[in-house]
Amino acid sequence: MELPAIIIFALVSRPREFFAPITMIVAAFLGAICVVGIYAYLPIRAMMDAPLNYWNPQTWVMFRAVVLSGGAGLFTLEGLRSIPQVLTSNGPQIIGWYGEWLTPAGRAIVSVLGVIGFLTLAKRDWRIAFAILIGFCLPIYAAVSVPNMERGRYFIMSNWLLFFLAAVGAQTVLIAPLKKIDYGSLRQSLAVLAIGACLLFPCYMAHNLWDSYWHTDHDSEVFIDGVFSRVKPNALVLSWWGASTSLWYGHFVEGKRPDVTIMDDSAAFPHHWENLIPAIDLNYGKRPIYAVSFPDELERYGKTYQLRKVVDLNWFGMTLHEVVGRKDKQAKTGLY
Repeated sequence: MELPAIIIFALVSRPREFFAPITMIVAAFLGAICVVGIYAYLPIRAMMDAPLNYWNPQTWVMFRAVVLSGGAGLFTLEGLRSIPQVLTSNGPQIIGWYGEWLTPAGRAIVSVLGVIGFLTLAKRDWRIAFAILIGFCLPIYAAVSVPNMERGRYFIMSNWLLFFLAAVGAQTVLIAPLKKIDYGSLRQSLAVLAIGACLLFPCYMAHNLWDSYWHTDHDSEVFIDGVFSRVKPNALVLSWWGASTSLWYGHFVEGKRPDVTIMDDSAAFPHHWENLIPAIDLNYGKRPIYAVSFPDELERYGKTYQLRKVVDLNWFGMTLHEVVGRKDKQAKTGLY
């Protein structure tokens, strides 16, 4: 997520060197090494036993599917144009995450010092400030664009940059003025106190980063009940790995809806399926079939089968659709 920011900084800082042939050659060579280094574990892991149960990358087609899963469209031109809209529409949720991580005073301190730090860097060198802004926004944009369980964990680099800006802001409003004091002993004493206060800030700002007692988080329970309360008896529910984790827990551990079968992409590999459409083919007409899936999966199912939206689940943007007919036998009116 930070590579675009680094590339843009290099481009605006030294454009002539950036476009030099030797730079392009070396960058392409190192880029290939990095890509191989990052993704080499997939074919290595695919040769082990037991195999990966999600899209086991034993072929080039499956390898590409695993590498691109979840990120398709994020960094296309259309996706990049949507960044302001995505960040704005998800603003309350993003602020809510920081509300869970930091105390009210901590949020105020980080916000004020972060803005001061950004303005300070912009005054010193607008290029590094611009690169940091991109590096801060891109991981958040990617995190909120992909349905997942607890997406706040993907903010780690954004948070690092945010606290870096807060540190620059603290230096600007606390340390820099102290250096202007003429009396050496007073300057040194105040500097020690100011630095000590800065070191104590994180202890005062942190709210529950290490608190694993999530007794007030009932999202998964609401999601489980939302699905199980709407599906018909003996239903087959097609899911994705994040949602199926919750549904399996409700099904196997809590004993809810023992008549229901939850199936996700982990079932495709042992059956040598490319996706879950064969599961629909095998069960259509024999039992009710529902889908709690990504939009692209719903689109894929919708090419062969008619889908009717049953309910919005209010859980990471998920909806519950029912398979109500084949495309060649049912009218499309009112259906997905």
